[in-house]
Amino acid sequence: MNNEQAQDVLTLYRPGIGEPADWETLKALELSRRDPGLARWLEQRNTLYQAIRNGLKQIEAPAGLKERIVAERPANLIRWQRPIVLAAAAAMLLLGLAAFWLAPRHQNQFATYRSRMVRAAMGNYAMNLVTNDVAQIRQYLAQHDGHADFVLTKAIDQLPGDGCAIIRWHNRNVSLVCFDLGDKNDLYLFIMNRADLPGAPAGAEPQFLTVSKLTTASWSAADKTYVLAGPGDEAALRKFVRSDF
Repeated sequence: MNNEQAQDVLTLYRPGIGEPADWETLKALELSRRDPGLARWLEQRNTLYQAIRNGLKQIEAPAGLKERIVAERPANLIRWQRPIVLAAAAAMLLLGLAAFWLAPRHQNQFATYRSRMVRAAMGNYAMNLVTNDVAQIRQYLAQHDGHADFVLTKAIDQLPGDGCAIIRWHNRNVSLVCFDLGDKNDLYLFIMNRADLPGAPAGAEPQFLTVSKLTTASWSAADKTYVLAGPGDEAALRKFVRSDF
């Protein structure tokens, strides 16, 4: 994990709200204790986060708001709404600052996308369709604005399906197709439009990286970018991506 990847992970970290349990957050925090630059960034971010959180807590609805909403006639709304408008404006300002300053840098970048998709696969996500029939998976994705025209390597195409899901990433659809490896293990294939992923692999030569507890292989073909994630090391995953398209 490098400095930029650690920042992407720590953007979701909320100090004082539970203890981090996932492997990536713990590793990023450990890196921040060894990297002075990352430590300064995290301290500044946590200070700003706490200030915004405290500011939001201090914004209160005007006294008797519920009763006034019920009792006042519409013609009188403008007269008493000013405190509400001011409170709402303050809240919007703080939320805007939070969105700007706490948002991850390069949050559309491919490395962030890959990390988030792997964490989604390792979490308690719900598949939209459970079936071992890849043809049914394609049909479902086609009917629900997913990416149904994905191209599989010969090795992946020989595996039975396990199901599929449609995940949102920055207002774009990502298709997740699961394949059954046996022994309660799955391969996870994420498909997204290449144009929507700055920094995506340029070609069909797979790029390997371990993300959390899974090994990933990433490549692009035609207008799609693929991320394949599964158990084992690079050698175990390479056999699924080495065949021609």
